Order: sequence, then structure tokens, then C-alpha cells
Amino acid sequence: MAELPDEQLIGLFVEGDNRAFEVIYARYNECVYSYVLSLVKDTDLADDFMQDTYIKVMYNLKHGRYSHLGKLSGWMMSVAHNVVFDYFRSLQAQVPCSRIDDEALLYRSEAIIDDSYIEDNEREERFISLEKAVARLSDEQREVISLHFFNGKSFKDIASHKNISINTALGRMHYAVLNLRKTLGKVAMM
Repeated sequence: MAELPDEQLIGLFVEGDNRAFEVIYARYNECVYSYVLSLVKDTDLADDFMQDTYIKVMYNLKHGRYSHLGKLSGWMMSVAHNVVFDYFRSLQAQVPCSRIDDEALLYRSEAIIDDSYIEDNEREERFISLEKAVARLSDEQREVISLHFFNGKSFKDIASHKNISINTALGRMHYAVLNLRKTLGKVAMM
């Protein structure tokens, strides 16, 4: 069964053969897990996200929500990506943001910097560093950061507001986060 192509394995799984999904799992688990771990940098959290990812993958496969047009591994990573970012979006929704304030900025910066180990007296320094790093972004990147993290806008809302595609909004966020990580350096990212 390990030699079968993805499409056949999916067909067998949909028909009720759970061994087919075990083959899919063995085939792609390492790359999907590595991707999730690269996003969250925490093995316990990554394990939780992987469970949610595989539940969604299995459900979507069973209900015919995967098209064979793309690669299965890419689609699974996309599901994992959505699981991770849905979790962080739900955290962001817990903080009301009628205006940008220091507390909200620090809270929302957790998606960019893991500062859980930092003492309170160091948080102010991190906040200032983050503020300076955001100021160095391009106007487009800074605006997407502001709309998403500080105003709680979805990427669909951002795309509509700015009259751009969702992929453009996502791309600007991706590069903004990369630039922030680069600017803030390895010490800030620990």
C-alpha cells in the first residue's frame, strides 16, 4: 500500500480503509510537523496543532473537500497553517482594540515574538524595539500589520479595504513578519 499514489490512498480512505490514511500520515507527517514547529517554536503546542490538523484533514478528505489539482502535502500544510493562525486569531479576538495602546501592542506582538520568558522590566525595552522595527517597515507592510494585529481585521477585510487581492495582503504580512524578525534579531526571537 505504501507504493500507491496519493489519489488512490485518498480513495481507499474515503471508502473506509483507515490503513490508507496511516500511509498518508507516514508519508507527510514529518514535513507538516516541521512546518508547524517552525511557526510556533513550541513542541507541545505543535503537537496540539498537529492533532487538530489531522482531524481537519481526515474530515475534509472524507467529505470530498480536497481536489487532486495540487499536491496533497501542500494542501495538508495549508490546513496546518490555517489551524495555527485560527488559534492566534482567536487569541487576538480576546483583546478589544478600539485604539492602539501599549498593552494591546505587547499582547499582539506575541504572534511575532515569544516574550513569555521576559521579566516585566525587559518588556518595555522589547516594546520600544518592536515599535521601532514596525516604523521601519514599508508603508504597505506597516498598514497590514496595523489593520490585522491592532484593528483585528481579517485578511479578507484588509484586501477589500485596500482594493487588493487576499494573496497580496497575505504576502505583505508574510514579508512584514520576516522583516520584523530580521530587524529584531535572534535575541528577540528566542
